This record gives sequence, structure tokens and C-alpha cells, in this order.
Amino acid sequence: MSARSETKRQLRRNRFFTAIFFATWVALLGLGFGQLYAYSHTPGATATARPIWPDQDLISRNSLGATLLVFVHPNCPCSVATVSELERLVTHTTGKIETHVLFYKPKSKSETWAKELLWNRVAAIPGVSPLLDEDGRQAELFGAKTSGQVFLYDSNGGLVFQGGITPERGHMGDSVGRDSILTFVKSGHAPTRSSFVFGCSIRNPERSIAVKGSSE
Repeated sequence: MSARSETKRQLRRNRFFTAIFFATWVALLGLGFGQLYAYSHTPGATATARPIWPDQDLISRNSLGATLLVFVHPNCPCSVATVSELERLVTHTTGKIETHVLFYKPKSKSETWAKELLWNRVAAIPGVSPLLDEDGRQAELFGAKTSGQVFLYDSNGGLVFQGGITPERGHMGDSVGRDSILTFVKSGHAPTRSSFVFGCSIRNPERSIAVKGSSE
């Protein structure tokens, strides 16, 4: 066999293996994007919401207006988007809604564990109160199961809306929850009473939050 023929054969083999590699790479890339899309659009556990404000001592209910509760786990990466959406929401609801953000804290952890960057962002939002939820007792009382869960109660303590305020996991943007809350503030009526919540388990986040700088 001539050197020229061998060179042509080698080139054909190289093209074949290059095509196989490229096809495999495209397939794996598509699979990765598919899994990421599925993860982003998979909601967390639905809350067992209380239709009437329950008796408790930690959170004060606004008897002159609405009260918004937001339950988060400080290590949930999805909840960064929830806090960002809350910042946007508050610019349209200041003085009309009393807002509390409850941070889950296990008994085994110190207050410092929960009071880091996400807590500081919430504390900096005008009119919003961050609170520690010791061992998730308030989350259990109100029925929150997913980080990012919000409950909106009216001045009489009746549940107006429950759900999330992000369109998908870890992403900002218009959502059913945000629109329902804003509509209630403007008209006294929420067009939708519930929506999906995109976040981690309130007690067991799937991975640590990037801004926290810790794997706890």
C-alpha cells in the first residue's frame, strides 16, 4: 500500500472519530441543558397553608392592612432570586403591606449561621423585618415546606395568596405570585390565590448558597 493511500485512510479514520466525538458532545450538552431546564422548572413541595392566621407570639399581624410572610432557608441558592423579587415588590407596596422574612435555623446552629449575607440583604429592605425561625417552628405552624414560600394575609387574618414570587428556580422575572400580590394591593382582590414555589426544602437545601461562602 502506498504512503498516499495510507494517508487518505488515516484522514478518513480521523474524520470518523471526530464526527463521533462531536455527536457525543452535542448529545451530552443537550442532556445537560435538558436536566437543567427540568430542575429550574420543577416546583418545591406545596404548602399546607392556614386559611386563617394562626395563634402565635413571634409574628405581629397588621390589623390595619395586609401581612406578607416569606419563609427561607439561608443556604437555599434559589432564595437569592426570591429576595431580589421581594426587593422589587416592596418598592410598590411600601406602607401597604407589613412584611416579615423568616429564616430557618436548626437548634444545633448559632444565630450567626443564619445571619449572613442573605439576612443582611433582607434587613436592608425598607419596611421588611427579618426574623429567626428556631427549628422551623413557624414554618411548620403556617405550613411552609419550601424555601421561598410566601403567605399574604388580609387585615382580618384571612389568607389571600400562598405560593412563590419567582418564575422558576433561581431566576428573577414576572410571576403569578408577584402579580397577584400587586393586584391585591391596588384593588383589594387577588386574581390567583396560589402558585408554585420554586426552591429547596425549608429544612434540607440541596446545596449551599453561593453568597454564603460556606457548605453548612
